[in-house]
Amino acid sequence: MSKPETKKEAKARLILEKMAAKKAAKEKAHAEIFATPVAKAVEPLKAEAVARAEKDSKEFIERLKVKLAEAGNDINQIAPQPPSFGITREEYRRASGKRALYKSLTEERDGQGRRAYHDKSPLLVDFCEEKIQVFIEKEKESAALQYEAFVYKLVRKIGPTVKAEISGSHVWGNSILTVEVPNGEVQRWKTQHIVNRSVYGLLFNQWPTRKVK
Repeated sequence: MSKPETKKEAKARLILEKMAAKKAAKEKAHAEIFATPVAKAVEPLKAEAVARAEKDSKEFIERLKVKLAEAGNDINQIAPQPPSFGITREEYRRASGKRALYKSLTEERDGQGRRAYHDKSPLLVDFCEEKIQVFIEKEKESAALQYEAFVYKLVRKIGPTVKAEISGSHVWGNSILTVEVPNGEVQRWKTQHIVNRSVYGLLFNQWPTRKVK
C-alpha cells in the first residue's frame, strides 16, 4: 500500500502537471500554425534566413577586424571603457555595448598583466576564432527563432486561408504571398526584410508584411 501524498508532494505534482499542460498546449498551437497553407508556403525560407544571418555575421566580423587592426589591436583606443559620469545614459550604453562586443570576440595578448579599471594604456587583443564561431552559431539560432516568430505573426495577421503560394524571397529582397481565403477572395501580401544590429552586435530581423492590391 502506497503512502498518502504529502502537501509538499501534491504541490510539486500540480506544478509539474501545469508545466506539462502548458508545454503540450504550446506544441499543439505550434503544430496548428505550421500546418496552415501560409506557414507551409513561407516556412521553407527559414533555411535562407539562417544562411543570411551567417553571411551577414561573417561580414560584420570582418568589418570589426579591419577597425581593430586600424587601431593597432588596442581595444582601449577603438572601444575605451566609458566614464561613469559626464556623459548621457545613451552614450554610456553605446560605449559599453561596443566594448562588450569587442571583448566577447577577442582575447588579451599574453604578458600584459592586470590593469586598473581606468588604465588608458594600450590593451592589445586578438580575435578568437572559437568565440567568433560561437557568436555566428548564436546568430543563426536567433535568426531561426525570429523567423518562426514571423511565421506565427503572419498566419495570425492574414487569418484563415485555403491556399497559399509564394514568389520571390523576402529574405534577400522581397516576396509576394498569394492566398485564397475561405470566401474565395484572392489576396496578395508583400514582405520585405529589414536587418538591424544592437549596440552589442546582436542581429535583429524584421519582415514587415502588407496587403497589396
